[in-house]
Amino acid sequence: LPKKPIQNFLLFQLNDEKEYEVYRSVYHAKKNSNLEGQLSINYLNKALIGSKQIKNVELLIFVYEAAGEIYLAQHLDKESLKYFNLQLALMKKNKSTKTFIPLNEIGNVYLSTNDTAKAKHYYNLALNDVKRYKFKDSTRYKIYANLASMEQKKGNFYKALKIYDEVEKVSLALKDTTGLILSYRNISMLNFELNQFPSAIKNALLAKQLAQKKNDFFELAQIYYQLGIGYKNQTKQNQKAKYYFTKSFLISQKHQYNSLKKRCATELSILFEYEGDFESANRYLHLSKELNEQKIKQEASKELSILRMNYQQKLKEEEKVIYQQKRNMTFWLDGISIVFVLMVIFYGIQFKKLKKINKENHRFLNQIERKNKEIIEKNLQLLQSNKTIENVSKKLIDLKKTSSNKTQKELLPLLNELKNSKKGFN
Repeated sequence: LPKKPIQNFLLFQLNDEKEYEVYRSVYHAKKNSNLEGQLSINYLNKALIGSKQIKNVELLIFVYEAAGEIYLAQHLDKESLKYFNLQLALMKKNKSTKTFIPLNEIGNVYLSTNDTAKAKHYYNLALNDVKRYKFKDSTRYKIYANLASMEQKKGNFYKALKIYDEVEKVSLALKDTTGLILSYRNISMLNFELNQFPSAIKNALLAKQLAQKKNDFFELAQIYYQLGIGYKNQTKQNQKAKYYFTKSFLISQKHQYNSLKKRCATELSILFEYEGDFESANRYLHLSKELNEQKIKQEASKELSILRMNYQQKLKEEEKVIYQQKRNMTFWLDGISIVFVLMVIFYGIQFKKLKKINKENHRFLNQIERKNKEIIEKNLQLLQSNKTIENVSKKLIDLKKTSSNKTQKELLPLLNELKNSKKGFN
């Protein structure tokens, strides 16, 4: 990859060095996805960190899609779902007509976890979007193929055949060559499963003609292999089977389709052994074993890489949990501290109020005490006055008894006045 990728090669514009750097990181992450899982993740992490500083929506969608694909390839399903959902949300926000792409991928994630109900739900959502916008995108066919594959796994071959027939009609209407190649090849495969040999050969040859015109070598190699299997297993025409296996083997060898190359080598070894050509049989057998060992090593390396990444992912999740627990504890302690401070302030205010009330009460009690003293003193004075009046009254009464009439008349008003004074005091 050149330092600055050619713009015509991309489906979106890159605007500055930061965006180029993110794109380059994604490119290397995707390139190493099936070879070096950890290296792929390292490049991806670099791209994800860089993506936080960019606002190019199309590039962000590209990054999220790559992250989902890479994590799915490494069996990190939670992370894969996270980024496909981010891609979907961003596409919806920007009113993209290609939301079927992440919807289909989300279905793939659920299928990998054996949640077929959710997988089917998302495949159907994706299919609705494709039909609405009439896309020729190869994803459209992949969605149909995923739904048909689910039926095949259940043994519902006729249901699967019906789905592929529908794809064929749509592909013809849209003049979609890729869709037609895949349709004919998969219909042929189902014809073989249902022992419909003439139909199987017819559809396989239709797929072959289109693949040759389109120079789709991978599909061509698969079609030749499929024809070889059909002639070998159903009609026992070993020469024709050998012819098609050899064609598939040569294309696979040229284009490094090692998995298909290994399968062809195995079948050719069996056929040559059956014919008594042990030298050729042995040659293909050794080649098959060699390719198988390479595959085992690659798978072992990939599994080790997946285990390592799963372990690291688990550590990250545990670190997040521990961090959250510490954070919650800090919030809890901070909360207690705040409550304690508020309680201290509250009780301080209450204490001041109580102190003030006590002071007011003490002053009020002192006033009451002074008033009581004054009342007691006045009562004592009144008692003393009453006593004096009684004594004077007695003396005047005694004097009245012994006095003349004239004196008695003069004393009478005085006695009445003293009585009234007594009543007034009482």
